[in-house]
Amino acid sequence: MRKLKRKILALCLSTILSLFILEAGLRLFTNFPMHNTWKAKVKDERLHHRHKQSIPGIDARGFRNPKVLDKAYLVALGDSHTYGHMVQPEDAWPRQLEKTIGRDVYNFGIGGYGVFHYYALMDDALAMDPQWIVVGLFLHNDIRDMCRLLDEAAPYWRKVAAEKGWNLKAVNTCCERNKTKKTAKYYFTRTAVGSAFDYYVLIRLKFKIIWALQRRHYVNRDELPGIHVNDDKNKTIITYSRIKGSAPYVDLTNPTIAELYQFSKKLFEEMNERSEKALVKFGVVFLPSKEVVFYDYMVERGYELPQDLHDTVKNELEMKRGLIEFFDSKNIRYVDATPYMIDLIHDPGNIYPDWADCHPLAAGQAGYAHAVLDMISRDEPQALPELDGPSNP
Repeated sequence: MRKLKRKILALCLSTILSLFILEAGLRLFTNFPMHNTWKAKVKDERLHHRHKQSIPGIDARGFRNPKVLDKAYLVALGDSHTYGHMVQPEDAWPRQLEKTIGRDVYNFGIGGYGVFHYYALMDDALAMDPQWIVVGLFLHNDIRDMCRLLDEAAPYWRKVAAEKGWNLKAVNTCCERNKTKKTAKYYFTRTAVGSAFDYYVLIRLKFKIIWALQRRHYVNRDELPGIHVNDDKNKTIITYSRIKGSAPYVDLTNPTIAELYQFSKKLFEEMNERSEKALVKFGVVFLPSKEVVFYDYMVERGYELPQDLHDTVKNELEMKRGLIEFFDSKNIRYVDATPYMIDLIHDPGNIYPDWADCHPLAAGQAGYAHAVLDMISRDEPQALPELDGPSNP
C-alpha cells in the first residue's frame, strides 16, 4: 500500500514539474498565453488590438499596407470595410484609390474599430503630414464598437475620459462587462498550457460540432434561413440571425447607443478642428450596410422582408441623417457611398459574396473608392481624375 502511495505521489510530482517546464517553455518560445485566441493580433493599450506584422500584407505598425510610410497624401481610418475584409490588399478601397489618383494612401483600417479608434488614431494620422484624413464610417456597427473599446481597453479610456472631463455614462455601463466572472476556465486559459489546450483542442472541437450541426440542418446555402437574393444580377444572402443580431447596434432608443451616437458628433467635430489647425482636410465617407444597399431592390421585387429588417434600415438611415445635419452645421466634409453601391448592384451586380458575409467584394470596394474620390475632387477638381458613375452632392 505504501509503495502504491509513493508511486502515486511520484507521478503527481513529476506531472506538476512537467507542467511547470511546459508552461515556462510556452511562455518563452511561443505566443501563449493568448487570451481570446489571438494568433494574428497584438494587444494595444489605446486601440485594444492591431495585427501582427508577421501576417502577409501587414506592415511594421500592424496595419494593412505594403510598407510603413512617413508621409501620405491621404490617410484612411476605418473598420473591416476599410481594411478590406473579403478582398486582397490591393482591392481594399484605400489601395484602389491610391492606384486611381497616383498618390500615397495609408490604411489604418482594422476590423472591430469604431469612432473612438478613429479619434485615438488622429495623432498617428496627422504625424504623416497628409493633405486628407478620411474616415470610412460603417454606422451599422461603428457606434456599437465604441462601447466594445470602452469595455476591452477600459483602463486607458477611463483615464482619457477623466482627463478630458467627459461626462459619459457609457464609460461605466460599457465597462461593466469587464467584470468577468472568474470561473475555473477563466484561470485555466490564463496559463500558457491552458491557453494552448483551449486553442488547439477545445475551440477546434467546438467549431467541428457547430459545422456538423450546420451540415445536418442546412445541406447547402439555399437552406440557410434568411433572405436569398437570387437573380441574374445578384446572388447573396442576408440571414435572419444577422438582421436580429445587428438591430440593437443602430437602435437609438437604447440609452448607451444613443449617448455614444451623440458623443461621436463631438469627436468628429474635434477631429475636424484638429485637422483644420494642421491645414489638413478632414472628411467622412458613409459606408452603407448590405441591408441598406439591397433594401429598395428587394422591396421593388416583392421580397418578403421581416419587420426587424425594416426597423434596422430605418434606424441606420435615421442615424445617417442626424450626422449629415450635424456635419452640414459644422462644415465637415462627407460623402454617402450608398448611391454608388446601389448603382453597382444594378450594374455590374454581384458586388457582395454569394453567401451571408456583409463585406463587399472588389467591385463594391471600388464603389467606396469612387465615393471618396468624388468628395476630394470637390476640393481639388483640377488635380484628380474623373470616373463615370453616380454623383453625390
